[in-house]
Parts: sequence; structure tokens; C-alpha cells
Amino acid sequence: MMNKVLRARMRRLHIVSENPSEHTVLLRDVPVNEQFFNKRISNILLKREDGNHPYLLFVDEDLEYIGRDLMFIHVFSESACNRRWKCLNTAIQGDISVEAAIERVFLFLGTENEEPSLSGFVNIHNTRQDRNSDDINLWSLYHIPESTFKGQKKTLSRDEYITEGASCFLRTDQTRLLLIVGPPGVGKTNLVHGISTRLIEHEPSLIFVQLNTALLLSGTQSPGEREKLLKGILDELVKHPEKIVIFEHFDLLLRETTCGALLLANALDAGGRLGGTLVPSPDVSVLPGILERRTQVLTLDEASFDETVHILLGHLDSITREYDLIIDQNMAEAATAASSTLPGYYPAKALSLLHAAASRAALVGSSVVGLDDIYHATARHTVFPAQPELD
Repeated sequence: MMNKVLRARMRRLHIVSENPSEHTVLLRDVPVNEQFFNKRISNILLKREDGNHPYLLFVDEDLEYIGRDLMFIHVFSESACNRRWKCLNTAIQGDISVEAAIERVFLFLGTENEEPSLSGFVNIHNTRQDRNSDDINLWSLYHIPESTFKGQKKTLSRDEYITEGASCFLRTDQTRLLLIVGPPGVGKTNLVHGISTRLIEHEPSLIFVQLNTALLLSGTQSPGEREKLLKGILDELVKHPEKIVIFEHFDLLLRETTCGALLLANALDAGGRLGGTLVPSPDVSVLPGILERRTQVLTLDEASFDETVHILLGHLDSITREYDLIIDQNMAEAATAASSTLPGYYPAKALSLLHAAASRAALVGSSVVGLDDIYHATARHTVFPAQPELD
């Protein structure tokens, strides 16, 4: 709970706060000093693994520092971007309260039109050295949302996939790599959430950690540097049998390293439990032989029309709460049907369309999402044709 003084200050500044987890704080519409930054407001994400870790600081991906302070220039130039967030190359000391960390964010951004300050911040690279760069918990902080999947939306219409994936991690004869393969939007990451939930119900001591490989490898200069980083994480995994690590964009581990497949195979042989998600491509159509016999591939197909409707129905309550609207169950079928002509895959495109319709209804002051909102959202989605992805 935030103290009364901080709550009153945030109300005065029209800042909205959310707490997705005990150690994560989301601040929306935080004022920024325009003399030093390129925009007036930014969303802020403060995140740490537990009370012993520093707070990592995420800002809007398009926020840039335009002042002349060399330390601030370094913090922004060495940042990494992911999912509309920019993870800055700085962190707040972890031995202070969340309230104190928020106050330091306000000073960092010059929220009250003061000159931005880095007081109380530490350099991430120094933090990594102090904490050892092979600490899985530290690296998992770079994944958004929460790496341990607590409080995630439930996985719907995927029971067979969940059972197959969960059973892979419970095998005692040989540790196998679970590879979830499917095009964007079919629900690979959400399936991981479902598998983790099923396994934790069976074995409560398990800890799931999801790492974004693209962000993990950002800033590395050579295959040798990437392999050293990967080896450190895998060695740490083997030491902690209660942990299961899932690599998003798993193919990067094979493409961007020379001996990545060998390191992964050695970790599997030592009992490390690993998984990964990837989009099918010619580059990874055939796994290296050393991994092929150790891998269980789970190909996730696009959801059917009926499955997508069922999935949307499962999300209606949360969307209703998010937008403070009434959404009739018939809108789930309408959104699924309307999205059939849109680029992309079920269920993601139908869910995105329903969110767009709810957003429009809230914007125009309606209390109910209607067919007109669905049709307007569909038209907005199809104004420009989808562009082919670049290799």
C-alpha cells in the first residue's frame, strides 16, 4: 500500500497506478520535464524479482532524453526495447521501499519540472557483475509481463496441448526439450502459462521462468559472448532442479551462437528442464542432430472458429472490467466472424478486434459494446493492407 502523501501527490499529477504483482508497479501518464525529454508524459514500469534485487526501470519505447547530461545520454543509448517498453541501462537500489523507488522515478523524469536526477540509481552492468550474470532470476526480469506467470489469464481450449506439454517436463527416463512451434498469434506464450499452471498444481515447488532471447542477447557483440551468457544461465538452471526455463524466440539461440545446441544438449543431459517457443521458418526447419533426439516438438495449430469464440467468451469478464463496459456474449462470435478477413491468426486477431471495439465504445462514451463498434474497429484494422515481414 502506498502512503497517503504519495497517493495525494499522484492524484494531483493525475497518475494512475497498478500493481500486477508484489514487486511490480505500473504507473500510467507520469509527467515528464519537456526541457529534457521529447514528450510530455510516459508510462513507467518498476520491476524487481524480490526484495534483494534492484528495481529495473522501463519507460515508453519512444521516450528519448534530449538534454546534455552524459550519464543520462548513456542510460538511454544503452537501453533495450521490447513490446513497446524501453528497459533503461540503470536501476534503482533494491534496499528501499516501493514508495521511495517511485519518488526517485519522479526525480529521474523531472516530474515537477525540476532538473532530472540519477540520485539513487545504479548501472545495470555493474549490478549484473555484482549479482553474477548467470543469475536466471535477474535475467528473467527482462521479460514482460511477469516471468513466473502468477495471475496470468487462463489458457482456454488447449487442454490436449497442455497435457502433452506438461507431461514432457515430468518424464523421468530422459530430460527433453519442449519446443512449442506455431505462427504469431496462435497462443504459444499463453499455452506456456497453461502448462506452467498445470505443472504447479501437480508440483507446487516448481518455478517457471520465461526469458526473451532477443532481449537477452541484445548488446552482445560476438557468438562467444552470447555462448558465455547462455552457459551461465544453463549452469544456474542445472543447480536448481525446481526451475524450468522457457526461451522465447528459441531459434535465436541456434542462429546467433556457434555452440548453442551443444550447450543446450549438455544442460538437458545434466537434468536441466528447458522449453522454447518459435515461429516456423526455413532457418529452423531441421534441428541440429544433437538436439533432435532430445526434443519434443509441440506444433500449435491456429484455433478454429468455435475455439476462438470460446476463448473470447473466457476473456469477456476481464475485458468488461478493463473498459468498464457491458459486452454481450454475442459480441464474441461477432468479433470472431468480423476478424476472419483480417491478417493474422485466430485467436489473437479476434481478441485484438474485441479490444479495439471496446476501446472505441469507451472513447465515445457508450456503456455497451455493439455491432457498430465491431464494424468500425474492423474497418480501422483494414485501412492499410498488411505488409510482408522482412527477413
